[in-house]
Amino acid sequence: MQIKNYDITSFYNNNKHNYSSKLNFEGHIRMEKLKSESYGRNILIQKTSFFRQMETIKALKKYLENNFKSCKSIKIFDGACSSGEESWTIAMMLKNLPIQITGFDLGEKAIKSAKKGTYQIVTPKKEIHYNDLKYHIENDAYQDAFLSSQNIADLSPDSIEYKMLFNDFFKKVLNLENLLINNFSKNKIKTFKIKPEKENICNFIPGDITKLKDIIKNNEADVILFRNALYHITTTGNVHENLKDAGEITNRLNKIFKDIHDCLSDKGVFVLGTHKKDHIESGQGKLIYRLLGKNGFEPAHIENNMVSIWKKKKQ
Repeated sequence: MQIKNYDITSFYNNNKHNYSSKLNFEGHIRMEKLKSESYGRNILIQKTSFFRQMETIKALKKYLENNFKSCKSIKIFDGACSSGEESWTIAMMLKNLPIQITGFDLGEKAIKSAKKGTYQIVTPKKEIHYNDLKYHIENDAYQDAFLSSQNIADLSPDSIEYKMLFNDFFKKVLNLENLLINNFSKNKIKTFKIKPEKENICNFIPGDITKLKDIIKNNEADVILFRNALYHITTTGNVHENLKDAGEITNRLNKIFKDIHDCLSDKGVFVLGTHKKDHIESGQGKLIYRLLGKNGFEPAHIENNMVSIWKKKKQ
């Protein structure tokens, strides 16, 4: 299905079986017209959340702790960062390291939202199939909900850690609109804002993942992340259509991976994440892995039979 002219209502009506409520849909799906012809698509779907794919971030943390012990500043660039939840998750998990994060995204509205540092956490008041807040399931529609849980005893050990980190970085703020919605909706919404003393850890700018050198200098980045974004480069028309011509995809990916290699420091890493479409299930077989190897990369961390982190090959 192709979406034109921000026809969000029609999209929701045809896809509402994928969402537990319209409020949840509106809170987790953001769409805006692309201005870059390089994607060849009409829409950009930006879906993100705090604390997802945590095994990859934990592996990244371990790598940085082992390889950047004496580094005074670790520069991280988070591509296709959407509204910033992932960037702030990285900041929270790496809070004891001297990091500086730059998040960039093609969506102007997403970057504007990220700069505000204000986020709404939606919790179902009563939801069939939603057991309780102690279960943190990766693809659950309310995967951020545990952050607003009042009873910390109901949370899993991992979620307790994440909630404490979240509370260290974010403060709850009063939102009169939310109070009104909470009275009539089956969902409960709480609004959180980044604390002033944490604001400078993450910087958000407009940027295109296919034009890295407009954003990053050669050898400047210690970490470049493209989690859950790479497969969009190989689609045309909209996210549901088939992949483009294999030759065009190969040329496009070769340029991207070469730019990543040039922009990374000698010990730097490229984080691909564990989105299956970014790997061998993208319809391109092992093309992505082969092209990463061709452009000077080797595996740094394998997760669920997928290489989620890549490092430069030793010369």
